[in-house]
Amino acid sequence: MNVVPTKIATIVVTWQSGSPAVLDLSYLDMNAIASHLIDFLVREVGKGRLDLNLTRSKPTSGISPMRFFLDWAQGLARPPDV
Repeated sequence: MNVVPTKIATIVVTWQSGSPAVLDLSYLDMNAIASHLIDFLVREVGKGRLDLNLTRSKPTSGISPMRFFLDWAQGLARPPDV
């Protein structure tokens, strides 16, 4: 499988208790972990245990950050050049 590294290195999630959790992705390929990460986020957000706040430096053409993230993780969108 060809692997294309991304420039996204960390994702910060915040539990409802206010405690942040940083997922360090700098040593992993997003293609290898995207489905597991999406499963985790969807499960935790659905249980109300996780607030998801994604930000980007460039506009997402009117789509929500969550929609962009899901599309990007499935290879349907590209992260911005930073």
